[in-house]
Amino acid sequence: EAAQVYIGRILTAFQEVEDALMSEQLIQKQIEYEEEAFQLAVEAENLARDRYRQGAETILTLLESERNRRLAENELALAQGQLWEVRVRLYLALGGDWDTPETSQSQGG
Repeated sequence: EAAQVYIGRILTAFQEVEDALMSEQLIQKQIEYEEEAFQLAVEAENLARDRYRQGAETILTLLESERNRRLAENELALAQGQLWEVRVRLYLALGGDWDTPETSQSQGG
C-alpha cells in the first residue's frame, strides 16, 4: 500500500512538472506577442505625439495612443507575472521549498 501511495505521488509530481513546463512555453509565446504589441504601441504613440506637435492630429488621438501604450504595457507585465508564477510552481514541483538554509537557521537557531 505504501508503494502505491509513493508511486501515486511520483506520478502526480511528473504531471505537475509537465504542466508547468507546458504553461511556461505557452506564456513565453504570449510574452513575445505582448512585447511586439507594446513596441508597436510605443511607435504609434511617438508618431501621434510628433503629428500632434506638427498640428496634424488632435489631442484626443495622442491621448488614445498613450492609453493604448499603457494597456499594452500592462498586458506585458501581467504575462511576465504569469511566467514567474509558473516558474515558482515548477520549482515547487521539482521538490523546491520556500525555506532556504539562512531562513531555517535564523528560525531554529
